[in-house]
Amino acid sequence: MSDAESRQNLRNHTGPALVLDARVSCQAPDLDKSTLSAPFYGNISGTVTNSTSSPRLQPIIPTSFLCVFAGPGQRSICQIGVNVAYLYIGSLDSHFQRKSKTYGTAFLIIDPSGNYNSQANISTSALTSTNATTSTRGSWTDVSHPSANSTLSLSLCFAPWDAARLSVNMHSSQNRTEPSPHWTAPTDTESVGSFNMDPVLHQLGLHSEPNDSGSFWQSTTFEGRGVLALDRPASLAPPAHSLPPFQRPFVQADMSSAGGGSSGISVPLAGNRSTLLSGHTLDAVLNNFTYTPDDLLAADPAVASLFNAAFRSTNGSAARALSAVITTLSATAYYGQLPAFDFVPEHGVEQVYFRTVQMPVRASGFAALVWLLAAHTVLVSVIMMIFNSKATGSLLGEAWQCIAQLQGVVTGVCGRDDGSGRAGAVGNMTDEEVEKVLQRQGRNNMRARIVGSGDDEGRLMWEVREVRE
Repeated sequence: MSDAESRQNLRNHTGPALVLDARVSCQAPDLDKSTLSAPFYGNISGTVTNSTSSPRLQPIIPTSFLCVFAGPGQRSICQIGVNVAYLYIGSLDSHFQRKSKTYGTAFLIIDPSGNYNSQANISTSALTSTNATTSTRGSWTDVSHPSANSTLSLSLCFAPWDAARLSVNMHSSQNRTEPSPHWTAPTDTESVGSFNMDPVLHQLGLHSEPNDSGSFWQSTTFEGRGVLALDRPASLAPPAHSLPPFQRPFVQADMSSAGGGSSGISVPLAGNRSTLLSGHTLDAVLNNFTYTPDDLLAADPAVASLFNAAFRSTNGSAARALSAVITTLSATAYYGQLPAFDFVPEHGVEQVYFRTVQMPVRASGFAALVWLLAAHTVLVSVIMMIFNSKATGSLLGEAWQCIAQLQGVVTGVCGRDDGSGRAGAVGNMTDEEVEKVLQRQGRNNMRARIVGSGDDEGRLMWEVREVRE
């Protein structure tokens, strides 16, 4: 579905669809012989392996890495590649069962912190692992160099990042609106603009609590998040015709040809590629480096804003932040190359849409309309009966209350007849009382008009005069 209206009004989808495995598992990495080229705006090298096992995690091979990082608060993602034996580091097994093995991807999430102004005159020899203090904090390993007043927090994340065409059933009880981020311009020349990702985070189930308690919540209903509910497929094995042999996952197919093999093993990009998530342009960041780093990219500001917003709203969960980016990038790649993903299945697809109509199209809708009309008729009848029996005034009475504020023949007659001698008393008379007064005075067929009567000390005066034919 290339148009947003169709996606927003989809009620049911039964049949083949492209399903994404966006799981991410992060843990504190086990680092060996780590060395920094600089406290900030440099690179970190060494050997990395996993520190613990997790479900569906393939055996990990200690792998060398060289990752670039920026300044304090500027996170980056580094993709780990091959080890010295040219074997790919292990990762999460894909949920989709295939005959050929599809390796996922391993990432290092780097979060620098410290005092950038204190890095002057720090020698490289002071930034080796022998001079570092290493500690573990949840899914993070903190590498601190007290002499440089800098800390690099690293988290090792694994993601299968796989997709397959499966026969699925998706449904929803209401239509939805696709979220859209809002751009916030920079406040000065030194800052950088960002996107407000709250609507996107809400759909992903990662929106922060209003009280900013530091925790995160996930909506209990799919309707609350604005997504379709997906029933578990009967089989996670893609049909044989849905994926040609030796082809990498759909969402990664155009990323690179590196690592493809005739054995059916397929891998994503080669390793040691770093992506900065600061939101700054690459040239602005490179000005802070003392050398020109290789394999360095700057993420699009929208992607950087999404990662950082998800990171903050989940209390620093690298796994959920990276999963949000993988989900969004995969959707962008899908709709950006929709003709390549367009697929006509053998057995077809059944889809049901919400539709706005001017008349009922089903018996249930007709019954609801009849009930509404009947309830409306009864309600109006009851109101009319109460008004007819209880009301003492009407719009005519409202008009007499206005006229009673004016001095003239009509109000004078009614005031005298009332016995008060005041024209304002007419304002308290009902329609029936006004009619009786005019009948007793023989003025029941009288016509009147409002005319100006001059000026009284700067105040414009009005009065009611009888119109005689």
